Amino acid sequence: MTKNNNPVTKELFSFTCYINPPTKNEAKTLISGKRRYPNPAYKKPWDAISMQLEAIKCKTLTKEKVILSVWNAFKRIDIANFLSELEDRLQGIVYFNDRQIKEEHLYKLDDEPKEFFKVIVELL
Repeated sequence: MTKNNNPVTKELFSFTCYINPPTKNEAKTLISGKRRYPNPAYKKPWDAISMQLEAIKCKTLTKEKVILSVWNAFKRIDIANFLSELEDRLQGIVYFNDRQIKEEHLYKLDDEPKEFFKVIVELL
């Protein structure tokens, strides 16, 4: 895994997590009769990831355009669903709104011995 060495960008936030995020098959909500309630299989890992993100929250949120880079070493993750949720979870931690993301770089690491994902947010 190499870091972007572009002299124009400035790293704003870096985060590595070993908690396996939910898969595509784990719905956000479950339905019982007419009632909807959060699916614990979906909610629990994201709550744990959010707690880790909050612990390293940026001192000042940026309003600038950003580049989001994600390295994924999880074998069974649906990257599109995961990325969408991750962008939402980073709101209020790194940037104000996920519309500030102007570039995304996704890397799939298949040969890693330990599963993880790494996020780097840089100012554009």
